[in-house]
Amino acid sequence: MKKILIVGLEPFIPITSGSRKVVFEYCKLLKSMGHELYFCNHGITKFSQEFLDFMENRVFALNYTSKKSIYINKFRYKYIEYYKKKTK
Repeated sequence: MKKILIVGLEPFIPITSGSRKVVFEYCKLLKSMGHELYFCNHGITKFSQEFLDFMENRVFALNYTSKKSIYINKFRYKYIEYYKKKTK
């Protein structure tokens, strides 16, 4: 039995489109083979009870917008600094 992390932008339950159905079917297959599934996404912190039950509460939500903003600001700062040096 292996532990498998599924990373997605949004939960695949409720099934509202074909891509969610595909992910759901793969997850069912992996669970039937005895693997432990974990789900991680960015931003969404409220999940349906149906999704939580299917994933056996192995669901994690990361919110890294502040860290992402820091990286973007560092990039901007370095780009502006580089641009200033180049134009002098």
